[in-house]
Amino acid sequence: MHNSIVYDAELQHLWSADNSGLQDVNTLMNNAANTEFAAFTNSTTSTGTFMYAQDGTVWTRTVRTMNFDPGYPIIYVTDSFAGASANTGKTLTWNLMATGPVHTPAGPITPTPRFSAGCEAVASQLPSTGTVSLLSAGLNQFTFTGFTWPKHATQGINWDLFILSGDATQQFLIGNWGHGCHTMREAGEYQNANGSPFQEVQDILRVHDTGSFATIILPYQKTQPPSRTVSQQGCGTNIVQGSETTCFNNSAATFSNGTTGVLTVYDSSSQTAFGVTASGGPQEVVVQPSQIVWTVGGATPGNRTVTLPGTWFPKTPIGGSGSTFTYSYPGGAQTATVSIVFTQTP
Repeated sequence: MHNSIVYDAELQHLWSADNSGLQDVNTLMNNAANTEFAAFTNSTTSTGTFMYAQDGTVWTRTVRTMNFDPGYPIIYVTDSFAGASANTGKTLTWNLMATGPVHTPAGPITPTPRFSAGCEAVASQLPSTGTVSLLSAGLNQFTFTGFTWPKHATQGINWDLFILSGDATQQFLIGNWGHGCHTMREAGEYQNANGSPFQEVQDILRVHDTGSFATIILPYQKTQPPSRTVSQQGCGTNIVQGSETTCFNNSAATFSNGTTGVLTVYDSSSQTAFGVTASGGPQEVVVQPSQIVWTVGGATPGNRTVTLPGTWFPKTPIGGSGSTFTYSYPGGAQTATVSIVFTQTP
């Protein structure tokens, strides 16, 4: 029931079975280690690994949040595998607090509701399943309607969810499960906030395949539905909305709105955009007409390097030659980022 990965071999039933147990398996969540973390002004990245003790297979999950436009944030999650069981059958699960029909690549689907009222020692109802359908290679869009939050300024949020598939073998289904059990204090707070007795109801999106997974979640306020196009381009997943263009892949992200350009690098690769080249580790470069802000971070230590277009002067003394500047970053999971402002006058 977690937003997790489960191997077929761990289950006592088919991945698509009805009435699946609430605590079937959780072994892949063991042996966790954080390997990278960086928090910039406009985005964050965090990578963790989980080792399957039976054969040493490593599951790597990277989660990125991108806030270039606060009204239309981006959540990007990738899951990859290495080792003996890397290519075994597995299921990705997303629990989503949605209501009504879901618009899917296979058409609209209304999940079969299941609900366990009160705090039951044994749940009276278990999660439902749904029709198994194939996904195509590339972007596959799902649109969910979130529950209404009476106290929220826009009555809550809706969201688009994309599964980015590298092949045409991925399958999906949508089920549902909810419960009405919580402590008296939280149940009272829920009643005051929502005007109804406590209940937590979630749609369950399950995706099955033998390889890796990539998920993109694009939430928005109910009163501000987006007018955007989402496509795959050479730079990765490309989102165009009005004057704003965002493109991201596993290594980097770019954003522009006509006046500001942002280049973010999440790994040790070299990336170029807006006349800027950045390399050496996680960093963000915000380019504006009168200034450039270079922020370095990440858990990985090493020299971060940036090359700027034209002539720029750092307000903080740093090493460099010509238009190329270098900062030796100590790294570490809790190390604060360092920002350096450049202007066109000394």
